[in-house]
Amino acid sequence: MLHPTTEAVDTGCTGDRPEDVCSAEVRETGEKDGFADVPGLPEQQVRVTLTITGADGGELTRQTLDLTPGPVYPNGKDCGVAGPQAQLDVAADGTVRTGT
Repeated sequence: MLHPTTEAVDTGCTGDRPEDVCSAEVRETGEKDGFADVPGLPEQQVRVTLTITGADGGELTRQTLDLTPGPVYPNGKDCGVAGPQAQLDVAADGTVRTGT
């Protein structure tokens, strides 16, 4: 399932002194994202096939590509690895490429 993608947007500061307050708000980007847990995903090249289906269950696109999952450090490199991840980006026309 895909969900709306969001990003933090700077909404300004009350001044430039250390005690002043800055804020941000979350806004939808117009894109969508999802996550699939793949137990045992290795940190080496794998071949994946992504199939996208419509609300009616019909296949919209299917593409196979090779990618190499890499380690992710969600709290910084000093806090340990959370395991390998890979990203796939799907364009509006259904083209799939490895993410950045």
